Amino acid sequence: MNKVSCALAVLTFLCTPAFAEDSDSEKKTALVNQLVQLTGKPESQLIDGMLPPLRPIARNLALKSLTVNKTLTAPEREQKANELTERLLQRFHELMMQAGLKKAVDSISTRYLTSHFNLEDIQYLVSFYNTDTGKSTITKLPHCMVESQAQLKMRLKPQFDRVAKEVFAESPTESPAQK
Repeated sequence: MNKVSCALAVLTFLCTPAFAEDSDSEKKTALVNQLVQLTGKPESQLIDGMLPPLRPIARNLALKSLTVNKTLTAPEREQKANELTERLLQRFHELMMQAGLKKAVDSISTRYLTSHFNLEDIQYLVSFYNTDTGKSTITKLPHCMVESQAQLKMRLKPQFDRVAKEVFAESPTESPAQK
């Protein structure tokens, strides 16, 4: 009986960390889900936030599609391009709503947070985002990120254009104008 008790004690000792890890993992997952809900946006707002960077791409596609129509005057082409751009962005918005973008974003966020933050970090983040400062951060930070990315893009564009010219000058057969 003494050997059995000793064996049970050893097994209990050896298995306890595994159970604790499972328990921590469950806590971590629950907290990450809470954090994602705290910091996430409604699906429509999430998609609306994606549209401004896509607007120039949509506009270029609209203009390209109209270049084959030689009967349009420049003002007519502009008007048609604007209409096509809006229709394209509206359809994209509808498609993303149907596709359940928020669920996909939440899933990706959950996997990322779970793999890159420990339980203590996540507990701190949940606590922080439940404060007035945290709630204010949730509101202000996305706008700050959009503005800073736009400014960074404007600052880097001249350098990127210069490098592109150099690369295309080195390999004139690979120039986009010749494709």
